[in-house]
Amino acid sequence: MATATCPQPCSNMPRKPTNSRRARCAGRAHRALACLALLVAAACCAQGQHAAVAASPRNGVKATFLSVFSGSSRFTYERALTPATSAEATVGLIGMGYDMMNHAAPEGLVLKGAWKYNPGSAATGCSPLVGFYLKPEIIYANYRYTPPAGHAKANGRDHTVRWALLAEGGWQHAWGRFLADIYVGLGPSWGDVNAHNYYHGIMLYPVAGHLAFTAGCRLGVAW
Repeated sequence: MATATCPQPCSNMPRKPTNSRRARCAGRAHRALACLALLVAAACCAQGQHAAVAASPRNGVKATFLSVFSGSSRFTYERALTPATSAEATVGLIGMGYDMMNHAAPEGLVLKGAWKYNPGSAATGCSPLVGFYLKPEIIYANYRYTPPAGHAKANGRDHTVRWALLAEGGWQHAWGRFLADIYVGLGPSWGDVNAHNYYHGIMLYPVAGHLAFTAGCRLGVAW
């Protein structure tokens, strides 16, 4: 007599994010947004009391606007070095946010370092933190994520380590203690390929290529 057998679950079916994972991601996004809101609120409260600092801030702390909706929270500290130069360091907590584009539940770290040159600050007497600037920036990202359906590791977690060296330009302005920074850049990149083509700080062209592109906006406080 033939015996009935229970069908085995298909190992090729892509895993969907669980409710608990979605809840954790949403919680991280709320915390990151709260940090950004506190940073902006502190800047606005101090603006009226310290309007004179706009022309001569020596330090700045910024958060990358909207990065929380790509699954990470990135915070930057900038320090003036000379009348025309400053140094910038960024730490990004991958997983402290909501990955709205890919729902890949990423977890890891991104680090950035840059030397900034402001060609107009020495001539005008303003701080190098204010005005147009050029900068070389090195980027390192190390994180795990859930690949898309159809990927070789669609039922597990994949690991990405990526480097990039970018030439960037941007504009930064201070209103009282409130600081705003917009930037764009291009450069070479090397390391592991990400199935979603998002590396928490850069994107590649073509998808598995070596030309990296970045653009963004940062908001913060200056003193």
